[in-house]
Amino acid sequence: MVRFLCPFSCKCGMPRGGLYLDGPTFGCARTKCRQDEHVQKELAKLPCKDESASVLKNDPSWTKFWTNYLDFWGDRSPFYKNMKQKAMAYGCNFHSSHNGDADISFVCDETGAVASVRTWCPITCGCKMKMHPDCPTTCLKYSQPITAGNASVAVARGLIAPY
Repeated sequence: MVRFLCPFSCKCGMPRGGLYLDGPTFGCARTKCRQDEHVQKELAKLPCKDESASVLKNDPSWTKFWTNYLDFWGDRSPFYKNMKQKAMAYGCNFHSSHNGDADISFVCDETGAVASVRTWCPITCGCKMKMHPDCPTTCLKYSQPITAGNASVAVARGLIAPY
């Protein structure tokens, strides 16, 4: 209930806010919060690149996100603890080699209940291919469709090759 009254204080929808339970299911008015000027400015400041593991290891909001993640899922399965351990060790750069192994892509999509890691891992989470609401807005230049009107700009930026 408190989140309905103070979504900004609670960091609802805030880029790198550290919340795992960041969706409307858990009282966060994420969509409304993301329309706020402060949130828009924060999304615009973030680079369209994955943060390094060394930076993430020292980022309190990354640690908070993964602590919230494990608090929510608990000890139902060793999988969840393994996800947190790999995230803390490898940052955005861990992928499963076997079906059911920990893989960062499992937390790339936000839902009505939970947040994603896209603001920390926009490349790994596909922000250059498709602009999601939780992608840094600096990724917008990569995810726009190429048309006859903007092809020369895409070539100049090295996003596509000429003929």
